Amino acid sequence: MITVGGLVILGYDWCKGVDEKAAAEARQREEKQRQDTEKAKREDEEVRQRAAAAEKERQTEKAAREAVLTAKYKALQPWQRLAEVQRLCPRSPPPDAPPRTIEEMLAGVCVTDASIALVAAVQGTAEEKILKEALAVAAKRRDESDRQRSRFAKCCDGAPSDCMCSNVHQGCCSHHGGVCGCE
Repeated sequence: MITVGGLVILGYDWCKGVDEKAAAEARQREEKQRQDTEKAKREDEEVRQRAAAAEKERQTEKAAREAVLTAKYKALQPWQRLAEVQRLCPRSPPPDAPPRTIEEMLAGVCVTDASIALVAAVQGTAEEKILKEALAVAAKRRDESDRQRSRFAKCCDGAPSDCMCSNVHQGCCSHHGGVCGCE
């Protein structure tokens, strides 16, 4: 260290030590970042593996349920299987039925494990075509029933209504001239 006019000038060795220390700290940060990245990758892979195992277990359980249902439906008479279509695809949902999911709406309400097993029970026979047609008709009937229940009432002055056509219309559209049909 040299002092010139009150200024302290640091020597090369001191500056070299500072640079080496900064470089060592940078290497430590890089190593920690690399370790953190590897740890995150391992955790992501573990999550994917758990999800895949859970999905495989769900598929196995579904296959077992379908096998049980298929065996049950094979034991039925043809007229009993047709009656089962009505049970699986009622005209309208019972009052205590849970709300339908978007997947059920898109796939059709009659496409369930039970309906798949019902058709599988008669696969390769003439009855298979009959059951498939009955399920398709029941699904169309159910979808039309759902569509009718979800229609909105129209106010007589053309304003949109908050009332559903399937509900009582008392008080609906009273400021708009009453209810004049449905959408």
